[in-house]
Amino acid sequence: MHTSRLRVDPLAALRAATEAAGTDIVCGASLSIGPDFGYAAALRWETPDREVVVQRRKAIVEEVAASFVPGRSLGVNLLSSPALEATVNAIRNAIPPEVLGDLGFVGYYCVVGAHDIFDRGLGVGHPVWLARAQWSFGLSVNSTPAHGARCREVILEVPAVRALRRGLEGTVGPLQVSVAW
Repeated sequence: MHTSRLRVDPLAALRAATEAAGTDIVCGASLSIGPDFGYAAALRWETPDREVVVQRRKAIVEEVAASFVPGRSLGVNLLSSPALEATVNAIRNAIPPEVLGDLGFVGYYCVVGAHDIFDRGLGVGHPVWLARAQWSFGLSVNSTPAHGARCREVILEVPAVRALRRGLEGTVGPLQVSVAW
């Protein structure tokens, strides 16, 4: 889920993400070195330069939020929670195993500040640009599904995903939804 126009400050949007995730514990965070143009880097099979804020330790989101710098993007990985597990279970229960394949969900992430949203094209070709966002929130995955197009369709209709979107929109404003691997 992402928006190109926030109606609240980026840090309030980060807090909204932690509330939706059911945790304020960060297990990793990084800040872009300059403007975040991840799609351009992905086309060159590179990883954008980022400064590590939190690595291999737990931190409270307010501690990490203080690292935000306007003009740069702050990416935050949130610790697993009962809310995450409920969302993941709802998705797994909705998607037939032959469609899901070995797709694994590994956590929630949130990015504040201008950044690209794109499908990495894992296993199917080159990255595909989807949007330029000011804020995004979603589930991190560790692989691709057996049938990506069908998996996308089902995920977007899962009631828990729709409820999550409605809850976030109450704080951050209208969201676009994309499913990318």
